[in-house]
Amino acid sequence: MDVGGGIKRTGDTVRSMIPQAIEYSRQNPAFILFDELVKVRPEVIIINEAFPRVLEAVYYYNLAFKSRVILLNHCYSSLKKPRAYSKDQLYLIKRFICRMDYILNLDYVPYQIREPNVIPMYHPCNPKFKLRIPWNERSKKCLYWGNLLPHKFDLKLLDLYQEIDLYGKIPCDNEYKDKILESGCYKGYLPEEKLVDTINEYKYFVVPHRGYEPFMLTLQEAMQCGTIPLVTNKRDYPNCHWIDWARGLYYEFRGLKSLVQWLRTDHDLEKFSFHISNEINKRHSYDTFKRVLWSLIRSDIKWEVRL
Repeated sequence: MDVGGGIKRTGDTVRSMIPQAIEYSRQNPAFILFDELVKVRPEVIIINEAFPRVLEAVYYYNLAFKSRVILLNHCYSSLKKPRAYSKDQLYLIKRFICRMDYILNLDYVPYQIREPNVIPMYHPCNPKFKLRIPWNERSKKCLYWGNLLPHKFDLKLLDLYQEIDLYGKIPCDNEYKDKILESGCYKGYLPEEKLVDTINEYKYFVVPHRGYEPFMLTLQEAMQCGTIPLVTNKRDYPNCHWIDWARGLYYEFRGLKSLVQWLRTDHDLEKFSFHISNEINKRHSYDTFKRVLWSLIRSDIKWEVRL
């Protein structure tokens, strides 16, 4: 049973159990999850991410009904400093993490961790993101998609360059949002069913960050499609995982002016586009992730994770 969602593609025998949002608002989600687990009595529980109340529910269930527990963790720091709402909950979570059968630690740059139950792996690709249109045949130049916030997208870029399309939610109501809406570059929210086709229309994915950004799933998905990342101010973010993870697979610019100057000249980067897509799909192989996860579910551990 998957109690966090996100791995349903691994096979039909996985049952996903995610309580409805309205139920979360009415009572403690841990009670809902615990009751559902008791009804189903799963032999294997897969937890997608270390959410405190999910861990709490599975912890108490595992005390009463033994089952194999596998945690899919997306950042090692959350194991060192688990999120919790109280000291008692933090104590339970830390204790439970040590007792889990396996923790599949999915990260951009996997850490070699000493704990025997922690297995480091690259964060797997979503297999639907593929290079469909050759780079030289793409009709549009630059895009950014994701949450539009001041630390994620520097609006100064729009003062220098207008040939860019912005997609995503704007989770703020202030001058920042007004400027995006007035720019003429904002194309609205990009629905999931249109993501792959839309990304394949663009040559570049612009990353003009202004702050700490530890994890960039949108960047990974763009690279799978062969869309080339253009990154500014890399040196300002020494602790960002994606900086080391994508080294050699993006173009770096010290500032927005140098980025815009580069964009105004023509480049033939079709081979580089193909290289990026191939490298990311190979390094973050979904098939490898699926094979490793199913071997843990079956306790048939005859594999080796190569980083």
